[in-house]
Amino acid sequence: MNYLADVRRAAHETALEAAEDRVRDGIARVLSEAVLSAAGTPSASTQQEQEEREASLARLDALERIHAVVESGRARGRRTELYRQYRSAVEQAAPQQDEAARGAGAEAAMEAAHVRTVAEFAADILAVRDAPAVAPAPAGGIRAELEAAAAAAAAAVEEGDEESSAFEASLQDLQGRIRQLAGAELAEGIAASAGRLLNEASVHATAAAEAAQDSLGPHREAVQRTRAWQARRRDALEQADQAVRERELPPMFGAMYQGRRRYPFGHQGRMVRLGDVPLSDRAGIAALVARALPPGDAHLAARVAAEVEAFMRDKGRHAFTQRLLEGGITVVVGGVQVEINLDLDMNQVHYLRAIETERTPVGQKRHHAVEADHQNTTGWRREIENERNVTVTANALTPFGALPHRAWQARAGASLTGTSSSKHTQGFDIVSATKRAPRFEGMTAYFEFLGASLRLTVTEAGPADRAYTLDLAARMAFPEEVAPLKAKGDPPGAFRPEPRKLRPDSKRYGFTQDQVDTDPSGTVKAAAERVEKIIHHVLSTPEWVGGGLAELREDVNVILDRLSRGPTTRAGTPRDPKVTETVERLLSEPAIMRNIADILGPGSVSPMVRDSSPPAAIWG
Repeated sequence: MNYLADVRRAAHETALEAAEDRVRDGIARVLSEAVLSAAGTPSASTQQEQEEREASLARLDALERIHAVVESGRARGRRTELYRQYRSAVEQAAPQQDEAARGAGAEAAMEAAHVRTVAEFAADILAVRDAPAVAPAPAGGIRAELEAAAAAAAAAVEEGDEESSAFEASLQDLQGRIRQLAGAELAEGIAASAGRLLNEASVHATAAAEAAQDSLGPHREAVQRTRAWQARRRDALEQADQAVRERELPPMFGAMYQGRRRYPFGHQGRMVRLGDVPLSDRAGIAALVARALPPGDAHLAARVAAEVEAFMRDKGRHAFTQRLLEGGITVVVGGVQVEINLDLDMNQVHYLRAIETERTPVGQKRHHAVEADHQNTTGWRREIENERNVTVTANALTPFGALPHRAWQARAGASLTGTSSSKHTQGFDIVSATKRAPRFEGMTAYFEFLGASLRLTVTEAGPADRAYTLDLAARMAFPEEVAPLKAKGDPPGAFRPEPRKLRPDSKRYGFTQDQVDTDPSGTVKAAAERVEKIIHHVLSTPEWVGGGLAELREDVNVILDRLSRGPTTRAGTPRDPKVTETVERLLSEPAIMRNIADILGPGSVSPMVRDSSPPAAIWG
C-alpha cells in the first residue's frame, strides 16, 4: 500500500503542474481559433497551425474519455473496495493509533486505492485513449465547453473588452476542467506502466509480510489462547442474544411530512457511526467527508476537512447530524462552495442485535447526564460597610533677615492621615431545577442504514455544478423505550412508511380544532382552554419534534429579513449568517423540547438576536 501511495504522491509533486500546463496550452491553442470563428473573423493560421489545433483537440477528447473510465461506476466501486481493504489492514497492523496517524493512514489508503484501480483498469484506459472521437461530440463535453467559452469571449469583445482580457477570462473559467484533464493525464501515465507498478507493489508487499511473520513468532501462542477465549465468549454472547426481539425505528423517524423526509431524534437519539468512523472522532469524520471528493477536486480536501471539523467542534454532533440529514452543510473554501448531504435509504435499514453494535458489553447501560434543562435561582443579599478617616496637619512659618536689605521666610509642615474600613455581606440563594425528560433505563437500540450515501455538490464560478456520492453505512441509536418491539403480524423491516398510530379505542384528551370551530355554544372551546392551561403546570415532554421546524425557521428568517432591510439594501442580498445561525439554534429540536412547557404556557422568550453588522442590530 505504501509503495502505491508514494507513486501517487510523487506524480502529484513532480508531474501534476506540468500536466496542467500542457492541458492549458492545448485548450488555449484550440480556444484562440474558436474565438476568432465565433467573432466572425477570418482565420489566418497556416496548415501546420491548423494540424496542431486538430491534434490538441483530439488529445483533449482522449483525456476526457480516460477521465470517464477513471470515474465510472465500476472504477469508483473498486476504488472504494480497495480503500476499505487498505484501511482494515492498517487498523490491524497498528490498532493503537492517534488521530494524526489515523488520518495519515487513511490518506495513504486513498492514494494507494486510486493507483491500483487505475492500474487494474489500464487496458480500458489505453483502449479509450486510442479510440476514435465520438461523433457527434457528447453534450457537456470538452468540445461543448470550448464552444461556449469561445462564444462568451467573442461576446465580451463585441461589448468593448480587450481581446486578450476576454480570452484570459474564458480560459480561467475552464480551470476546473483543466485540473480534471490533468488528472486524467496522470492516470494515463500510471496505466502505461501498470504491469511494472503492480509487480513492484507485489514484491514490496511480500517483503513486508515476511518481515511481519518473523516478528510475530514470540506472540503466536498468546494469540491462539486469546482467539480461543474470544470464540468461547462470542458463543456465549450469541446464545444470550437469541432471546432478543426485533425492534422498529421510533415512529416518524424518516417519515414524509409536507413532501420532505424528517428525522427527529427526540431525547438521547443520535448518530453513532458514519462509515467505519465513530461520530466522536471529529478528525476522522472530517477526513471521511474529504475523501468523498473526486481526484479533480482533491486540492480542496484539506480545507473542506478543516471546515467540517470546525463545524462539529463549534456546533456539536447533534447539529451536525441534523444538518446532514435535513438541508445539508455548506462550506466555502477558496471561492468554491461545497454542500454536504447524507441520504438514507429507508428500505435498507435493519435493527442490530447487541452483539453487532458498538464496543459496549452486552447488557451494559448507557450513562447520560442528569443535569436539569431548566434552573431557577432566587437570592437575598445584605451588605453593611463602615469607613473612618482622620487627618492631622501642622505648619510652622519663620521669617528671618532685615529690611531694608533682604528678608526671607521659611515654612515647614507635616500631615498624618489614617483610614479604617469594614464590610460585611450576608445572604442566601435558593436554586430549583426541573428536568423535563422521560426516565430512560439506559438500554440502547441500534439501527444500521446500509444504503446511506454521502453526497457532495461542488459549485464554483464558470463550470457547472459537480455532484459526487460516497456509498457507506450509517448507524443510529435510540433509547429502547422509544423503539417499538416487533409483534406478530407487523410488516417486515425496521421502518414503516406509514407511521404507527394510536389504537382506535384509545381515549383522546382534549379536542380537535374542527370540534372547537363547529361548537355553537362555546362549551368545547372553554373546555379546550382549561386543558391548555393545565399542561404546562405538570411534568410533560414530547417524544420528538420534527415536522414543520424547517418551515418555521424560514418564516422567522423572512420576518427578520424584512426588519433588517434598509433603504439601501439591494435585492437578493444574502442573509446575515449570524442571524440565521441564531434562529437555527433557537428553533432546533433540542431547544423546542427544552422549552416546551414555556411554549405551551406563558410563552418562551428568546435571547436578543444580533447581526454581524457594526454596530450590531438587535431584535428581541
